[in-house]
Amino acid sequence: MTRSLTGDPLTDELLPIALQMIWAVREQDSEAVADLFAAAEEVAGDPVTAAQGIALVAFALCQDDLEPSKALAWVANPEEYVRLRAEGVDAITAGVLASQTPRKEVA
Repeated sequence: MTRSLTGDPLTDELLPIALQMIWAVREQDSEAVADLFAAAEEVAGDPVTAAQGIALVAFALCQDDLEPSKALAWVANPEEYVRLRAEGVDAITAGVLASQTPRKEVA
């Protein structure tokens, strides 16, 4: 008997793909994201179901008290997020701080 981690066979199957996709997005590896999305689409059978499944699993992996805007805050200022993480700041704090720091314009 196989034990379900998510309560749904499809999201169970998408879980490892979602975990890899989260890191690919954080690393800004667009090729890996595209490959992982193709793998999710193959598992789910169509792109909409794949996107919904990946989104559901990825959001479920976030802290339950974290607002969606805070969960993706590091996107607002990825350079600051990367700098803070390199200094040893945890991911959630770095995301919040990066979202509060204006991006410097590149000339």
